[in-house]
Amino acid sequence: MGGGSEPGRRSVPPLPTVLRALAAVFVCLVVFSFLMGVSAMDISAKHRMQRHVVAEPFDAGDIVALSPDGQSLGGLLCALDLPEASRSDSGVSARYYNLFDEMQDDFFAFAHGALRLVGLSRATAGPGAAALGGLPFTGEVSRVVGRIETRVPGACWCDIGRAVLERRQKACVVEKSLVRTTLEETAAGRFETRTTMGISFRPDAIWIADPAALAPLCPGLNVAAVAPPEQSCGGSSGFSFDVRARGLVGVIREAPLD
Repeated sequence: MGGGSEPGRRSVPPLPTVLRALAAVFVCLVVFSFLMGVSAMDISAKHRMQRHVVAEPFDAGDIVALSPDGQSLGGLLCALDLPEASRSDSGVSARYYNLFDEMQDDFFAFAHGALRLVGLSRATAGPGAAALGGLPFTGEVSRVVGRIETRVPGACWCDIGRAVLERRQKACVVEKSLVRTTLEETAAGRFETRTTMGISFRPDAIWIADPAALAPLCPGLNVAAVAPPEQSCGGSSGFSFDVRARGLVGVIREAPLD
């Protein structure tokens, strides 16, 4: 008799073909699932903030202590009351969504089809439930305009001196901040709450060229301490690897909030 396959029996693909198909589908699933989703951290990255913050109520124009390695925020040194001419505020009202979330139905249909080609799945992709809603955000981006050092009061220079000279920290100016605003209703009425989500520092830290000049403003300051050399407030911190990957690929998009 002939050596062909028996009638009615389905031919089985060679094992290497099956393994390659499984590996390809598995890698695609891992990459696709890793790049899916959108979070508040993605919104901070979308607005090109250097750092995503959670509890720190920093705003543009604030002077903040930063650890010598630039990784840890040491707290607020002083908040400056800047005039409108020294600030630029722009409102944000948008929905942020992930392109991959809206493509997931097509992708999983493709994965099922690829598996069926090698005889590993006979199921058809059912209707998906793609997360099309995205993440709404209402707030503002504030920026510092021009130099603000002349507006720093004497008491603040004392705090800056102690941070830089005695604790060896950096004193950094918040150049840009992303603030979420929400309306809360209580028995007393409606009021607005502000939550800082992201900040960016000016590149150069505040440098104290002459520590002795701070002595009249700050009794007890160790003016004999040698000020650190000019330091940088650049770099980024607080963003997880998946958020950085989504930003690099460019899958987070912005649309007007209805």
